[in-house]
Amino acid sequence: MRKILMTALFALIFTRTAYCADMTWDDAKKQQDALRINVFVVASNVSSITEEGWLEAARLMKNLGVTGVYLDVYRGGVFPSKEALEKARDILRGQGLEVWAGITTTKGEGFGVADPFSAYWLCYNEPATQKAMEERVRFAAALFDKLIVDDFLSTNCKSASSAAEKGGRSWSGYFRDVMVEASRKWIVEPAHAQNPKVRVIIKYPQWYDRFHRFGYDVVRQPEIFDGVWVGTE
Repeated sequence: MRKILMTALFALIFTRTAYCADMTWDDAKKQQDALRINVFVVASNVSSITEEGWLEAARLMKNLGVTGVYLDVYRGGVFPSKEALEKARDILRGQGLEVWAGITTTKGEGFGVADPFSAYWLCYNEPATQKAMEERVRFAAALFDKLIVDDFLSTNCKSASSAAEKGGRSWSGYFRDVMVEASRKWIVEPAHAQNPKVRVIIKYPQWYDRFHRFGYDVVRQPEIFDGVWVGTE
């Protein structure tokens, strides 16, 4: 039985808004079983924030009751370095925050084969995409014990090679088969091989009536991943 994570997850937005006046960060940590507030830091920010910036971010996040941070290891052609990730991880942990990895599987220069029919997605039947995914997942698992796959693990790749592989299946059936295989062979298995302690979580978007159209399989994928993120952002 996979654990379903009922978590409030936010993109990193710097704000001076005060957390609830009568609630401290220590209170937030004690109440994590009821509500956990995490932040997802996108790859471009991971690459650019200075040490002083991370310290200020930690102060602001704790003021808002945030107890955990996901650091994006890839997004849209941006590859934060090992040094940048380690610096951010160690500073934030030094401030008492839990820190994990995230990956945003959007197309970008130097990462797999772009889906020509989508603004964001990849062609997962292509060996170049499979290789890129496995390499970056292994990279993340070597640095962190938890990895969340942001909600772009989708495809609409109707290339000539996809059409040939599809055969008599519907496009939605084919996409689900492709993404189930990608989830297992190019994400979860490589992560576990790199780091047996790592937990890999799939984060579903809010397209509840359209999951199947773009390859999300809510029956088979939860049996592959170590956890499922559901909720709103």
